[in-house]
Amino acid sequence: AFTGAPALAAGFEIIQNGQTYRCEPVAPDGNAVLDCVNLAYAGPFSREESTRICRGAYSIAPAQCARNAYAGPYNKEESIQLCQGSSSADAPVSCAAHAYAGPFNRAQSIRLCARATSNAPAECARRAYAGPYTLEEAVNLCTGGAPEQVLEVLKKIQG
Repeated sequence: AFTGAPALAAGFEIIQNGQTYRCEPVAPDGNAVLDCVNLAYAGPFSREESTRICRGAYSIAPAQCARNAYAGPYNKEESIQLCQGSSSADAPVSCAAHAYAGPFNRAQSIRLCARATSNAPAECARRAYAGPYTLEEAVNLCTGGAPEQVLEVLKKIQG
């Protein structure tokens, strides 16, 4: 059984099979945030945009992601939305391209893949849309959370 309730901005406990596990939040490294902001600001983002991209960053990944997105088909605002808080330089951009190549528009693709760590959100949404969900339902079902788990359930249901 899985019990425990996470608290906001505090640690929490998970009790699994009678064993208690304590989880503590990790604070962003100030140097990582500064390095991220500096990379984003080095081009093509403004100071304000760079700060938005890198707020709470644990690495330079959000800046790398935003630069990759902007070098591709996305404008600055779309790049920021896709990459804020990302832990991967490539996954959100790859995921959004995968979603956009399917039936999803740019806005849906960006919403679906923001902070993605793989193509799983796009794969999940494509599978959900293939049967019985609408585009918007598929995006809502597979955004955030655990798209890998939703994808597994959809595979079992759809065969």
